[in-house]
Amino acid sequence: AKMETQNSQMGDLKRTIRNLEEKITEMEAQQANGIFIWKIEHFSVYLKAQEEERPVVIHSPAFYTGKPGYKLCMRLHIQLPNVAKCANYISLFIHTMQGEYDSH
Repeated sequence: AKMETQNSQMGDLKRTIRNLEEKITEMEAQQANGIFIWKIEHFSVYLKAQEEERPVVIHSPAFYTGKPGYKLCMRLHIQLPNVAKCANYISLFIHTMQGEYDSH
């Protein structure tokens, strides 16, 4: 019984930590003031995947244009080398997301 209680408490603590991490991430995203620098780690790995003709799609973390502002994220596609006229290109898409200031 004691072990079950400890496991239950551990699960509750993990959920609380996860919720707090999500709130911190959301708050950090609101501090961008419309400027977002997206550092893509290990980009050479993505290029290698592209050379091996595996599709590459990378999503950025969410960010806000201001406070209040729009919540956005970016999606980067590295085109496959066998796609005619597109082999040397990347595509960048900007997505609007439901944010804290939107009606739910």
